[in-house]
Amino acid sequence: MTDFDDVDQLARFIESIGVRVGPGQTIPRPNDEAVEWRGTSHGHDVRIHVDVMKEVEVSAKLANPHGTVLVMWDREMVPDPNGGAPPWDDRDIVRVFVGRGTFLYAKPGVIDEQVGVFHRLPRPLTDALIDAMQKVDIRYVKLHESGIDAAFRELLPELPDAPARISTFTQFVGWAAAYLAGTPAEPAPAGSASSAAAGAARAEKMTCAYCKCLFLFGPSHRCPSCGAPVAG
Repeated sequence: MTDFDDVDQLARFIESIGVRVGPGQTIPRPNDEAVEWRGTSHGHDVRIHVDVMKEVEVSAKLANPHGTVLVMWDREMVPDPNGGAPPWDDRDIVRVFVGRGTFLYAKPGVIDEQVGVFHRLPRPLTDALIDAMQKVDIRYVKLHESGIDAAFRELLPELPDAPARISTFTQFVGWAAAYLAGTPAEPAPAGSASSAAAGAARAEKMTCAYCKCLFLFGPSHRCPSCGAPVAG
């Protein structure tokens, strides 16, 4: 991928990506040294944003009733089977693995609520999300009350096959927004403080006997990080 000398050159490139997604408009922002493409996909407003550092971000707008959760992907983040946290790891952050190199990421006082949110999301959506993040190399996806935000791991000049990857993932984010908007939030049972708390109560976190990671128990009965079978 060639680097870009100015905002106009970057805008033309982003425009060529946007037309693959659907109807929209490219908006150069020279004062911010950034370019945005704003359009629609699967009936929802989507945006591609590239700033002066060439970080590629993709967003979608929706009224999301399901809650907030941060999902991260790092192919190098594989727990050490000998135990112990990775070097320089932040002890104030908890990772709960939901796939190989894919994990929920939050402080101890927040992680149970995010586990509950993730657990209550439709399984076809979470499976597709994990698959898309791993295939396209997405650093994070955040679902929040007003939409979806995501960022690619690689900067634009280093991103292989950037037009195809960015347009495909932008369409995926539009599809995910439509899926979320069309799926009613699971109501909280009687006596529950919130549907997030109810989800957390049903979502079982386990520690893998082999790789020592904390993970969300799923139908495979295997650790999503290393694949080891769950005892019992």
